Amino acid sequence: MVSSIPKWLETLADEIWEWFLKIRIPEHPGRVRFCKEGDLFNPNKRAGLGLSCLALKTLYMLNLLDRLNPNELKGWISYIKSFQTIKGKTEGYFEDPALLKKLDQPLGPFLRRDWNVRRAETRQACAALLCANAKPAIPIKNIPKTPRGVRHFIHRLPWENPWAAGSHASHLMFFLHLNATFFEDKREEILMPVIIEELNKLQDPKTGCWLRGKPPSAQMINGAMKVITGYTFTGLSFRYPEKLIDFALNLSNDYDACHHADLFYVLHQCTYLTDHRKDEIKKLAEQRIEEIAKFRKRDGAFSFRMDGSGFTYYGVPRSKGLPVSDIHGTTLFVWALVMIADILGFREELGWNLPVT
Repeated sequence: MVSSIPKWLETLADEIWEWFLKIRIPEHPGRVRFCKEGDLFNPNKRAGLGLSCLALKTLYMLNLLDRLNPNELKGWISYIKSFQTIKGKTEGYFEDPALLKKLDQPLGPFLRRDWNVRRAETRQACAALLCANAKPAIPIKNIPKTPRGVRHFIHRLPWENPWAAGSHASHLMFFLHLNATFFEDKREEILMPVIIEELNKLQDPKTGCWLRGKPPSAQMINGAMKVITGYTFTGLSFRYPEKLIDFALNLSNDYDACHHADLFYVLHQCTYLTDHRKDEIKKLAEQRIEEIAKFRKRDGAFSFRMDGSGFTYYGVPRSKGLPVSDIHGTTLFVWALVMIADILGFREELGWNLPVT
């Protein structure tokens, strides 16, 4: 454990709360803007699902949900739930109509649905609800239902790009476990071992990462993070944690909010399985506190990029990139700091929570 908690971490929750009050839409619980200045996004009843989920998870991690009026939290949960589709091909998925209008593609008289974004947004929404002691109204329906279907799904993923492939393998694990836990779906017992079997075939024993080919190192650790979130949510252990630690400690991976969070998620989860290079992990954690501080803005929160707010969300413009905080960067850096505080032994003293993810 470090000799003392950095002073700015002791006041971080209060300062992010004050920032949150400036990006929320008070009369509409759950609706939040992307950033305070230079924002290109207008949340409404059909737009803003992902950002709402990020904000809810941020408040949960910093133990701030009890500062909300109970009716506001109830309204926030209802807002997120309102995006769940209750019939049709996407039954059970959470869909943001405004976002998907930009991402779905017309194909003659039909529509080519962006299933990647639907899976990611649905995973995010369900995780946010679980952080607030809530759950989706119905199970996620359109997922592989047989061992053959699972194998086909896993091997069609682009493992040359492990960040993308790993995320969707993890989504499938998440949905199976969610359906089993809350909706008594028995298929997890049959299908989860098949997923693990196929993932084991893709795991590199030299680095511990899941991949095909020779992707960039940053992609490899980002992809490992995505896969491990599936193992964590389902309560399963993964192989080669020592190799993953060795690989992660050789990376800088500090370009933006995603890279910081992904690197520390891998290291944090590996520490549950092994004490390998534990002191080096703690040393890196101490160093990263000050590196993350460089992404902090005068408004009290964090920007996705060091120079300013992130420009897009799933490729859709969300800000002008001014030197202000944004909800995407804030959520990811808070998450990284929660994990770092856990590694260094002072998370509970700060009262912070590890999120469902």
